[in-house]
Amino acid sequence: MEQASGLIGDTTPRFAKMLSWKYSHLPSAQVEEDLAQNHSRIISRSHIRSVSYLVGEQLLDQEQEVEHSHGINKEAVKSVSIGRDGAMLTLINSSNREAMVGTLSLVGEDREVLHTIYLGDQPEYGKDGFDLLMNNEIKVLKKEFGYLPWSAVADGSTHNWTFFANHTPIQIIDWWHAWEYIRPALGVIYSEPKKFQKQLEKWKESLQEKEESIRTLLKKLVI
Repeated sequence: MEQASGLIGDTTPRFAKMLSWKYSHLPSAQVEEDLAQNHSRIISRSHIRSVSYLVGEQLLDQEQEVEHSHGINKEAVKSVSIGRDGAMLTLINSSNREAMVGTLSLVGEDREVLHTIYLGDQPEYGKDGFDLLMNNEIKVLKKEFGYLPWSAVADGSTHNWTFFANHTPIQIIDWWHAWEYIRPALGVIYSEPKKFQKQLEKWKESLQEKEESIRTLLKKLVI
């Protein structure tokens, strides 16, 4: 009945448009207050968010199927790497929301990145909007390169690994977050300050340049 009448989450298209526009510019608490004071409409924050996400989903569904013009010889692509990260931004009301970014990279021989698709989404409550955007891009790219190995790179956020589990079993923590654990571990092995600094520089370069060095380091760390 909702579809037949054109409703979006029990909301008329015109009101849904207004809700999503306001929510794209203001936190849900301020949208709730604005609707109550200026429009005499008592709408919960959860309903504001859900209707806004439904509007976004319908807009994505109406888009024509994306065809990436990467200009790369398909035979040169050996794997696909996907990554995502977030950053907390302070809004005008001093509240914080996380803005998300992501990448989908076509990788060739010797792990050379041949082409990268960049994604980004404005701060939102949760990650539903960005997840929808990234899922859509991955779905399109898998039509062309789904037969290749896929891997995922991110920080230690639980949500990232939950998301990646739907797309690839190969999940890798990024260099900088891994180094946050390796550095103090080296401090335990090399307690003398000068030796520690020397070994720190040695291992930082080695881990970035020599693939097998991680195996050597793990043998030192495992007692």
